Amino acid sequence: MKDIYGYFHHIITRPPRRGRKWAMEAFENYMKENEKMNKILVIDKDLDKKIKKMSRDMTCGELPLFWDMVSKMSENDLNRNNLTIDDFPRLFRKDYVVRKDYVIGQYYSACGDIFKVIGVGKKGEVNIELYVPEHDAYHASVELGFPSIYDDNVRPANKNEVKLFHRAKHFHKQNRMLNEFKTGDIAINHENNLCYYEPTLMQYYKVEDLKLVCTKEMRGDL
Repeated sequence: MKDIYGYFHHIITRPPRRGRKWAMEAFENYMKENEKMNKILVIDKDLDKKIKKMSRDMTCGELPLFWDMVSKMSENDLNRNNLTIDDFPRLFRKDYVVRKDYVIGQYYSACGDIFKVIGVGKKGEVNIELYVPEHDAYHASVELGFPSIYDDNVRPANKNEVKLFHRAKHFHKQNRMLNEFKTGDIAINHENNLCYYEPTLMQYYKVEDLKLVCTKEMRGDL
């Protein structure tokens, strides 16, 4: 943190010799340079709480508050959020979004899609299994961007959504669309009895009552 402290301490402690105007101009110019950055800052909840607490505790003006924020920021805060000293002015202005906390193994629903969190990286990247009912599309591994399109609308998936997710995954792993059966497939009916699928079965069962056990393409007896 020595270089970080040195850079901003240089700006703030120079006013006695160069004047407050120079310090303010340097401060504003640095902020304007950072406004040119296109990336969205994404930070975790712990850092967000830390920044908001410092804002509440300090009431002596922008420059002292800015210096106080810099002096209390740790290397761990920066590394954990993949930040550099160039990001400080944007943190100071709260020009960031807070990363959504996702739990590994939890099922979520958002924007009509259903997904399961299968991994969270050291820098907060989230990997999911995704099912999109609208297009009957299953993806075994997708990395959510920062921020994710799901963040504002996400909620825990309900039992029916989890059931649909697993059924769709079961079919897609066998190269079939959801509820797609072909003549000759082996299925289990609602009474847990094995049967060979043929269209006439549909007069006795609903397609949702059947579970695909083996596709006709994978059968060894044909």
